[in-house]
Amino acid sequence: MKKYILMFSIIYFYNNYYVAAQSRISVNYSTTFYGEVFSKGSSKESQAVVSSTKGTEEAIKKLNFKLTINDNRSIFSSQQELEKDGETLGEKMGKMVAGYDEIFYRDLNLKILICEREIAFKTYKINENYNNFIWDYTSEEKIIQGYKCYLAKTKLLHLDVFAWYCPTLPYSFGPREFGGLPGLILELQRGKLVFLATKINFNNVEDVGFEAENIKTISRTEINKIIEKDRENFMNGN
Repeated sequence: MKKYILMFSIIYFYNNYYVAAQSRISVNYSTTFYGEVFSKGSSKESQAVVSSTKGTEEAIKKLNFKLTINDNRSIFSSQQELEKDGETLGEKMGKMVAGYDEIFYRDLNLKILICEREIAFKTYKINENYNNFIWDYTSEEKIIQGYKCYLAKTKLLHLDVFAWYCPTLPYSFGPREFGGLPGLILELQRGKLVFLATKINFNNVEDVGFEAENIKTISRTEINKIIEKDRENFMNGN
């Protein structure tokens, strides 16, 4: 019996050491959207919106994102392609709904989360709340990419968020602003938008290439003021 206990202890130690040693990994995610982005109402205005944005859901399904992890840091961004001529409004809306142009920088040691996004043709780096989510852990489980994952739930404003994380991949990272769980998030549903891991690369050689403490940022309060001013200028025709 002692022989088997020792053997299992060695195997357990080796597996955890091997995973921990993989300090540079990357994860590819596909996206999908359940239901309709724009619901077709009875008014002519709502019907016109649905008609003009036709193809939004299908456009979302064609998008791909990548999470790159170096030790205690990560970058989450889209696998951007050159914008083709004649891109439809539906395709543009699909990118907007999925956050195609946003980049998220996370540093676990410094507890920093930064979102980079463009507003009115100007790029801002926003200092977000590092870990502003209260997670409800459940015993629900399912297999994703061959790994057993567990479900954790939280909320982002009015949206329900469901994260399937894998404890055997001990990386507290995930898509977009979500992380801090006791394992890598392989599937994330935010409202009706879903990010699903399609490939995990343990031989990643990419460098995230940023030092969070050296990135000049603005606060969420400041960016909200900028958005409000931009909205007022648009409404006034400026």
